[in-house]
Amino acid sequence: MTNHTVGGHASDALYTLHTKNAAEMEYAPDEPIRSQFVLGLFNAAGDGIALGGTRRELLTYLRTAIEHIERETDPRGELDQALRRLHTLRQQRGTARGR
Repeated sequence: MTNHTVGGHASDALYTLHTKNAAEMEYAPDEPIRSQFVLGLFNAAGDGIALGGTRRELLTYLRTAIEHIERETDPRGELDQALRRLHTLRQQRGTARGR
């Protein structure tokens, strides 16, 4: 396994989906493809990754990625913290005025 990251932007990203036979013709891999389908994810320059799997495996992968993005970018957590801080500040202000 190599540790090589190629950058890109989501708005420019490309994707393909091939059956096993079409993927072998498209990618000309060194080893035979053993997966039913191949999902290609690429940046605008054409650099990327080809993920093999069954329909279910690819959909599970994509759903998991979507759930992760939704969970990690959900602004409600930050909003909840801000509202708690506001409540605390209002309580402190009320206490300070009552002195």
